[in-house]
This record gives sequence, C-alpha cells and structure tokens, in this order.
Amino acid sequence: FDVPAVKGLLGKVDGKTDISFVKVDADDETPLANAQFELKLADSDITDHVNSHTADSAYMEGVTKTSSEDGKFSFSNIPSGHTYTLTETKTPDGYQPDATWTVEVNYGEVIVTDKMDATATPIVSKAGVITIVNHPNTGNITFSKVNAGSSTLIAGAEFGLYTKVDDQYVAYPSETEPLKATSGGDGIVTFTDIPYATYYVQEIKAPDGYLQNPAYYEVSVNGAT
Repeated sequence: FDVPAVKGLLGKVDGKTDISFVKVDADDETPLANAQFELKLADSDITDHVNSHTADSAYMEGVTKTSSEDGKFSFSNIPSGHTYTLTETKTPDGYQPDATWTVEVNYGEVIVTDKMDATATPIVSKAGVITIVNHPNTGNITFSKVNAGSSTLIAGAEFGLYTKVDDQYVAYPSETEPLKATSGGDGIVTFTDIPYATYYVQEIKAPDGYLQNPAYYEVSVNGAT
C-alpha cells in the first residue's frame, strides 16, 4: 500500500513568521518613506479564530508599520495558519492611495495576493522581501496651438516635454528624447498620464508654412489645474 505523507514548511519554532517588505516607486528602484500599512486578521479568519497567543490578539486588532527612508518595513511574530489583510492606510505624497492585499501565512510560506488594485503590485523578490510598488499621481497637459495674432487653430505642430535641472532644460522622460505630442485638426495638444510635477513645453517642429516658436512654457501638473 502507498504510505501517505504529509509535507510541511519549516517556520519559526513557535509557529510564527516574520514578513519583510520594501516600498518603491514605479521605477522599481526608488525607495518610498512614510508609507503606512496595517496588517490585520481577515474578517473570515477572525470569525473562527481562537485567541491563544499574545501576538494573535495584536493582529486581531491590527498592527501598523511605517516604511523608513530605505522604503523598508516589517511585521514580526505573525501567527501561522491564518489569512490576513494588508492595507496601505497612508500613502507618500504624490502617489496613488488605498491599496489592499490578502496575505496568507502558512508556517514559513507567505503568499501575497493583489486584490486587482491597479495602484500597487506586490512582487516577491529573490531575497524573500515583498516589494510593493506605488504609482505616482498623474494628470494631463492640454493646450491649443493658434496662429499668432488670431484665434485660428493650427494642426501639425509637434511639442516636446521637458523638466529643469540646475537651470538647464532636460528632456522628459529620457534625457535624450522628450515625450512628444502633436496638435490635431482642432489645434489641441495633449500629454496624458504625466506624474505630478512642474514641466516645460516647447515646440520642436512647426507646421508647414510657420516658424518654430522656441520658447519654453512652464506648466504644473498637480491635480488642481
């Protein structure tokens, strides 16, 4: 007869687990400080849960941690064999808020499931640290191209997007190639999904029959204007 076998995962001696996270920008590199998270037993788990450990009681109420300057934060002594909800309760300035994940802790194995939230995606790195990505707030830049001295709308004008570093204009997002947009038949130019910041717009190619306007125009993307 086949002998049944039970396979388990090695956890801490007391059946509890530690989980480490790092919070980063959408570039997957820049650490984000001051992001606040709460780890709490899932509602479905609390219903049938027997409070037999001190740590269990803490996670029933919810434990809050804040990312440091290097983007790192962690939760310790998490009772195994339970499902938790991880909620981002405070988001760094300039980033999209309110992400939530399901965290399953099973004696050393940790599974984090993104609840179909477009603003942040957890990735388990090779080092076992769970990376949580935050996308910056974005907005659109929209303006019209018109003939000098009149309100005639002009199509076919191409514009580039720039930032400013040490009083020098620098192409955005690449230092060698700016993001480009061209005026349509209605004369309207639109740059979409631009992270909150101050930018400069310059005409880089004039329509046929027109001279290029070399000026840089400052514009702020901040959700208010």
